Amino acid sequence: EDLDHCQPRTEDFALSPQLYDLDTVEQLMTVYVEKMVQVMRTWSTNLLQMEKDGAQVETTQEGACFTVVPSDMFKMIAQQMTLAESSGLPKVVVRVCQGLIPVFEYYQSTLSRQIRESWKKWEVEYLCAQVNDGAKCMELLDDIAEEVRGLVGDEWAEQVDFDSCLNGFLSVSAAAGECIALSFFRDMQEVMDLMFEQVWFDEKIVNELLSSTANFWEALADMIPNPRYLKRIKSDTFQQTMFSYIETMLCKKSGSGFHTLSPESLEAIEADLQIIEDFMVEETIVDEQMDAATGT
Repeated sequence: EDLDHCQPRTEDFALSPQLYDLDTVEQLMTVYVEKMVQVMRTWSTNLLQMEKDGAQVETTQEGACFTVVPSDMFKMIAQQMTLAESSGLPKVVVRVCQGLIPVFEYYQSTLSRQIRESWKKWEVEYLCAQVNDGAKCMELLDDIAEEVRGLVGDEWAEQVDFDSCLNGFLSVSAAAGECIALSFFRDMQEVMDLMFEQVWFDEKIVNELLSSTANFWEALADMIPNPRYLKRIKSDTFQQTMFSYIETMLCKKSGSGFHTLSPESLEAIEADLQIIEDFMVEETIVDEQMDAATGT
């Protein structure tokens, strides 16, 4: 009985008010999150510099292209999540996550701009890696969101909205995809220069362009395994083809003889457009078959 009397009781150690309700703790948490955001932004800037210089592209056994940037980024994020979790306070986890959102947005907007500004100096493999990296970051961010929900519960987790960040990584992949389409036309410039010259129509060079397009897409299928992104790139390529065709038709120098759009010219253009349409219908059927097989 004396021994029981000497045992400390839990209520003897209870704090009033609760530790995490103290203003001082709120201030410390605010300072910590601000410092964390500064450090993460610095790390993100370093990663962006690696991207700007052309991060090393690696490939899987199947040929998919990627870089180590997503894994490096989310290792840093995991460190912050571990520290936040160690506090045992849901409020700290939520505040850390809220602090990460502007860091993500800074990284995404800057990377998208770098891709659009610098794509001409990069190989298509690097642009494919950017498409895959964006998709990988979305997967990893989804994992973080699930981890947060498991740590703090649904009520606290509702205060963290990563949707804008998921869309941001999707935008990075989309920017890289658009530039992949542009890179194809850069490499096909000699063929494109023949557009609306007499030889273009006489030798049906549109068939050469479309054959090269099909080969290009086939090569991309190994480098970008996700069919959704590949379909988007196909759409971008088709749109760029039609844009270039119409632009050339309107702007080609008068020396070609087709600027007058004579009946012969119109007939040749109609034949070209029919060939392009048939090609795209065939590719659309292939895409639909792939969607049915993969369930995408």
